[in-house]
Amino acid sequence: MNKLCFCLVLLFLTCAPFPTRADKIVQSFTGPITGGADINECCAFIGQTHTAGLSGTLAAVSLDVVETPGNSFPLVVQIRTVSGGFPTTTVLGETITTAFGSGDLIKFSQVIPQITGTQYAIVVSFLGAPPEGPGHGVGTWFGSGGYGGGMLVASDDGGITWPNAFVDFDQHFVTHVNTVPEPGVFLLLGSGFVSAFFIWRCRRPVRSRLYA
Repeated sequence: MNKLCFCLVLLFLTCAPFPTRADKIVQSFTGPITGGADINECCAFIGQTHTAGLSGTLAAVSLDVVETPGNSFPLVVQIRTVSGGFPTTTVLGETITTAFGSGDLIKFSQVIPQITGTQYAIVVSFLGAPPEGPGHGVGTWFGSGGYGGGMLVASDDGGITWPNAFVDFDQHFVTHVNTVPEPGVFLLLGSGFVSAFFIWRCRRPVRSRLYA
């Protein structure tokens, strides 16, 4: 391998983005069901805030939502930013699904960043459901108390404000995140490649030039 080719390979390996590690469960709040929030009964938008445990990008979430028999509305699932403990109107990602049970993976087409220690909100609503109000519930998001990293919230004005908050009850959810190596890993790899280059240079045989 000549010097130019080696330098090009070195530059690529040092600067090229490395693939993220396979998605892993970062936040998981599941367990025995002790209650649930009826979606569309009081509020069409139900949310659960949570705190990211690792930095990366969100791969999928799993929820524990069951639709009331006789209904077949698809579920709109949003990931929103959080300010002051409540969801904002900033939607980082959104998808519509008909598979939203505890064993289903709900994936997003958008790249949704996750930063360690930052709160995000999972917000759900049923697409095409009747106007919210008593007797109009079309499904339930089950949960229990004791998560600690967020809370159950509900909105009756289209997800703009969240006057209903329940600090002692949380909805069941699981987040799957594609994590990335720590910055130190990139530095270590880069240093290794640079060292290998200098070792290669020092071991090259010296060629004298002959002049006529």
